Amino acid sequence: MRRLLEVWNNYITEGQDVRRVSKVVMVDEDDRVLILRRSGRIVSEESPWEWDLPGGHVEREESLETALDREVWEETSLDLGKATKIYTDDHTTFFVSYEWEGDIMLSKEHDDYKWIDPEEVTNYYIGEKYERAIGRITAR
Repeated sequence: MRRLLEVWNNYITEGQDVRRVSKVVMVDEDDRVLILRRSGRIVSEESPWEWDLPGGHVEREESLETALDREVWEETSLDLGKATKIYTDDHTTFFVSYEWEGDIMLSKEHDDYKWIDPEEVTNYYIGEKYERAIGRITAR
């Protein structure tokens, strides 16, 4: 049974570097930040927050920037423009971007999105790490 679980885990994480994550705080012309609501099938005991920032896991041998572009496209259908690396917290690297093209069309990972004033982030169950990133970036 243990071997079966190992094989299954390797299969579902194939291509992923499950430790490194790239996330972006996208700030629009009204200084609002984009947050995404995670679909119910994504929320779990290990990952309980309801809201998220665009971005995700870095695949093996993929740069943080390439992973960020790919994940933002997969999650929102937005073509991310210039994204500036801000800092790394644990295994998550945060970027900020004021540039993108396209209209938001969500993947199955998310079922809603909002543009919020940064001061409102505590009204959403998004997780402290993401709250800190939004606060740190919008305090500039």
